[in-house]
Parts: sequence; C-alpha cells; structure tokens
Amino acid sequence: MKKILALSLMLVFVLSIGAMAQIIDYDLGPLTNNQKLEAKTDLTITIDEYARVWITSNKLFQSDETQEKANILGRPGLYTSNKWQVREVAVDYFKTQREKFASSDYFWPEAEEEWVGEEDGYDKKGGAYFNVESNCDTEVNVAFAWDEGSDMASELVLWVFRHDEPNWPPVNDGDADASLLSTRGTSQMKFDHDYVGPHENGKEYKIGGALFIDYISQQLATTYEGVITITVAAR
Repeated sequence: MKKILALSLMLVFVLSIGAMAQIIDYDLGPLTNNQKLEAKTDLTITIDEYARVWITSNKLFQSDETQEKANILGRPGLYTSNKWQVREVAVDYFKTQREKFASSDYFWPEAEEEWVGEEDGYDKKGGAYFNVESNCDTEVNVAFAWDEGSDMASELVLWVFRHDEPNWPPVNDGDADASLLSTRGTSQMKFDHDYVGPHENGKEYKIGGALFIDYISQQLATTYEGVITITVAAR
C-alpha cells in the first residue's frame, strides 16, 4: 500500500512539473480588499502578402462604345487608341523611329498630311483599363503577344499610364519610352505599384495603343488577335 501511495505521489509530482512547464505567465495571491490577479500572453498575427488585379474595360482602337472589336481603316499612317495621353507620345515615338530607320525597309510618310487624319480614325476613343490592389509593394508586368499565326507586320506600341494621378503620366516616372512595349521591340514592360494605405478599389491604370501602317499591302486585310497579360508580384 505504501509502495502504491509513493508511486501515486511521484506521478502527481511529475504531472505537476509538466503542467508548470506549460505556464507562460501566472499570478497568485489573496483576493481580499478588491485585490485582483492577472496573467498575460502575447498575441501575434502575420498578414501574408496579397493582391488582386482586374481589368475593367477594353476599348482599344474602338471608335465608339458600341463596337466589340477594333476596326482600322487600312490606309497608311498612324492610328492611336485615343487622343488624350496617347496621341502626343505616339507622334513623338514614330517620328523618332522614322528618323532612326529612314534607310531600312520601313516606310515613313514624309509629310504630316499623308498620315491618317482625325476623320479617318486618327483619334479613337479607347483604352484598356485595369486596377491593382495590394497590401504590399508590388511589381506589375505588362506583356503582349500575337496569337500564333496572327502576327501583324505593322508596328503596334502599347503604353501604360497611371490613370488616377493628375495628367495621367506614363507609369515609370512619367517617361513614355520606359513605359511602353512594342511588337518590334520589347514585348513586355514593368513598373512599381506601391502600397499607399487603404485603397478599397486599388489604383487604376490605363493601356493606350498606337499602330503605324507603313503601306497598304503591309499586311492582309483580316482580323488579328493577341493577348495582353498583366502579372503582379511582391517586391
């Protein structure tokens, strides 16, 4: 009997030591005269990096909101997706390209009058709009690729603009050349989307485009299709 009692006391002692090892904080004492006891423990929560990206509208090169697809006249010259942010940077870009490749297989109309005028669709009313919302600083990558067998010979250039800032600047420090992708150059571009605090609807960006047709037979009159891919990653 004594042996059983001793073993029982030893078991209770071992269990008590184990219980003590699990204690994080403790207090003990009398509760008279409105005295209180308290024990505290830390609570730590880590929020993982998270984001969303969504496209709200795509009217690139559409002359009005009733169109489902973009229609280009086919006449040689410059076509822009809209006349606001895009027209100025597009004219500068293609003028520079014309000077750079004047002796190559590119054909650049020498006079402004030979470029497509507004009445022929110089200024389309379109763009592709997308939003990014994140709880951390991110890097956004915008890429474009024609579908297989659907390559257009004429150069297509896309610019990305910050659409919720004054004057809608190109995303990379207002530098249009650093904020573009081209079917005759780099097929993708990157920019920083910074965390700026609570922003329920995220920040809005716009993709504007320009197409320069060098000569009438440069490509077949048909429908050309490609995909713009927007990728968001933590940085």
